[in-house]
Amino acid sequence: MLKALKILEGNRGIALLITISVTTILVAAVLEYNRRARFAIISTAAVRDHLTLSNMATSGVYVAMALLVKDRSESDFDSLQEDWANPEKINEILQEITFEKENYPSRLPMNRAKSRSMRWCLFRTAAG
Repeated sequence: MLKALKILEGNRGIALLITISVTTILVAAVLEYNRRARFAIISTAAVRDHLTLSNMATSGVYVAMALLVKDRSESDFDSLQEDWANPEKINEILQEITFEKENYPSRLPMNRAKSRSMRWCLFRTAAG
């Protein structure tokens, strides 16, 4: 019995060591989660910006192609006095283009969702 008490007397700081170890592990886990969440947010914004700029560039190419097709059908020669070479005329044409935003959330297949959780996910996505 005396031996058992001597062993317990030597372990007075074990609770402090366990507390510090658990705290260190929790801090490391929180910092890693924060890093991953921040990376996800930044990469999502980068993908959004990439898609937006890619669509804008594609639209500009199609407008330029339409101008060149129109020029080809109207004349057989090219000069710098034509519409495709005039920045004011290009701005005027771009101002005439109207953009319509379609209601994409109504296109989600709410009735085809198999599970309740999938319906909830689609509902949350549609709600914005």
